[in-house]
Amino acid sequence: MIENIKKLYAKVEDKQKFIEVVAEEFGKDPRTLQNHWFIRFFSVPDKYQARVVELLQNTLQNQIEQLSKLLS
Repeated sequence: MIENIKKLYAKVEDKQKFIEVVAEEFGKDPRTLQNHWFIRFFSVPDKYQARVVELLQNTLQNQIEQLSKLLS
């Protein structure tokens, strides 16, 4: 699942905003998540991985919808 998280995260445009959303969701410090979960080690704990994938998918869907609106 970590490989899936890496691939999806790479497509997120506003990574800082995404990290803030995840931090709020789990009550964690955004800097800790940035360094340990997403930037350096990609060590998202097992118990959070499924929800992180959902948040990534939602974020990417929102990006697509915003882009579609701009192109309409």
